[in-house]
Amino acid sequence: DTVSKVIQISPLEVVKNSSKLHKLVDLPSELFNPYRLLILNDLYRIGFQSFTQLKESTGVSSDGNLASHLRYLEKHNLIVVTKSFAGKYPKTFYELTDAGKTTVELLVVGLDAYLSCLKSDEK
Repeated sequence: DTVSKVIQISPLEVVKNSSKLHKLVDLPSELFNPYRLLILNDLYRIGFQSFTQLKESTGVSSDGNLASHLRYLEKHNLIVVTKSFAGKYPKTFYELTDAGKTTVELLVVGLDAYLSCLKSDEK
């Protein structure tokens, strides 16, 4: 079949990377929203962040838009929300759950495999 022929003529590294692509397919497509990816990236790299910090770092234009993305991520157990007070002002902070960290790592592995396959096709 065609898949067998491609595997036979492809370098071993391409075949290994192709097998990692399924990690992307297993993730919900709603996760691939650019703002959600930016939020996950920031929380993975920096950790605990406030709503204001996330709004600034992601460039989301409105509080409501950011809040809806954060609700999605919280609903899917990718982030945890902590509410507290700074004096008399409420503050909301976000951080990745273990599932969120794993999801970011799966994204990285899957996207890296995808890019590796593209690069090998250019040769």
